Amino acid sequence: MGDAQGMPAVATGVLVVAVVAVVVVTLAVAARRQRRGVVGGSATLPSASLAGALAFEADDPDRIDPDDADRLTAVLADLVGPRPGTVAVLATGGSTAGAAVAAALADAADRRGEPTTLVHGDATEAPSPVEDSVMEYDLDDDWLGSDPAQHPASVDELVEQLETEDDGARTVLLSLPPLERRHDARLFAPLVDVVLVVATTGSTPRADVAAAVAELEDAGAPAVRVALVADPGSAGAADRRRSMGVLVAVAVTTVLALGPLLLDLQPAEEGGGTTTVGAAGAARTPDVPGRGEPGIYLSASPGPGGDVRVVEQLVVDRPVDTLRLVPPKATTDGATPPRLGDLQVLADGEPVDAPQEVEGETGASIAVPPMTRRLELTYSVLGAGVQRPAAPPGRTTIRLAPAARSTFPDLRVVTDVEGATVLTLVCPEAPPDRRLCGVDRGTRWLTRPMRASRAAVVALVDLPEDSGV
Repeated sequence: MGDAQGMPAVATGVLVVAVVAVVVVTLAVAARRQRRGVVGGSATLPSASLAGALAFEADDPDRIDPDDADRLTAVLADLVGPRPGTVAVLATGGSTAGAAVAAALADAADRRGEPTTLVHGDATEAPSPVEDSVMEYDLDDDWLGSDPAQHPASVDELVEQLETEDDGARTVLLSLPPLERRHDARLFAPLVDVVLVVATTGSTPRADVAAAVAELEDAGAPAVRVALVADPGSAGAADRRRSMGVLVAVAVTTVLALGPLLLDLQPAEEGGGTTTVGAAGAARTPDVPGRGEPGIYLSASPGPGGDVRVVEQLVVDRPVDTLRLVPPKATTDGATPPRLGDLQVLADGEPVDAPQEVEGETGASIAVPPMTRRLELTYSVLGAGVQRPAAPPGRTTIRLAPAARSTFPDLRVVTDVEGATVLTLVCPEAPPDRRLCGVDRGTRWLTRPMRASRAAVVALVDLPEDSGV
């Protein structure tokens, strides 16, 4: 009898030991894989090109070596071009080296004789001291405002103000918070010349670097480069964090394994509970104007006859009950103005009554439900293409603009042109230094985000030779 009663206890003990052993081995393998997934040098980086490698000074762990900063500044200067430009610097993967790198680059630019402005984006990270000749600003919530919907306009105004100081002769370094902590970096991306992603060897996961580069490129950054910072103390700290994570995981898993046995709990009956999926399980919505954040995303596909098929997606920042739609202006003076045809309007996914065609400078007003947050307009821009007599066959100039921009003049707009060979995009209503607004993405061209009130785009495209245009 005694042996029979002891058998369940022995079996339980063996089961617990087996579970713990499996968990420990699994976590050890995971930790090893994690170590292999950390940036260890230039060879372990994703396809993004390396701008340079830096190290902290031996006697000052908060200051980047000046010689390394000089070399990196020269690389960035070649990317920016002949004029002083704007470089955004941000760390990723939990690194705090971004502020130190930005400060070092500001000092290096100052040593090159370039008037320099350094903008601190995170007051919690004390940057390395900079030269007195470097002009400094603080970018904080007080400057941007507490309403995230207003941040895009504030960022646009700030960058324009910084780039025009001293007649545009200053080099601007923006030290931005990490992408993991705050989303404003994506708003700056299309407005600067280069975004520098800082990764710390021995602690920054390669996946974080790849994700940051992709995210910034998707946000419209014209150039994204990676800088490696060698921090001797980072690897040990990372190992300690991983070890602590393994211990905690083992402890939690052991408790979960022992709980039902020690408390004699029965497994829940199949189908006896409910499963809910919260926001963390939902698919991520891109933070793009007109898709994941307030704004307009205009997708344009020129057709073989020069007309353009457009899908205009809007995420509105204020309730409206009337939507006024206006066709774009004529490409040249005296030409017949384009008109909108085959118009369809969806408000939060539901069809809305709309005229089939819209023409004229006053356009047409359409009633929409007052609590609508998302709109989708599908239409053709008829008569949009103009071919000049001296142009090669099929080469056509097309003018585009959001049909709803008179209703939402402050929303930010991204225009996406595909379906034809796009040669260039020009934004004629933008400030002079931003009129070359197109970014070539291979199969499509995108504009950098801009306010709807000045978001007209002139696209030069090559249509098929048999288009008849």
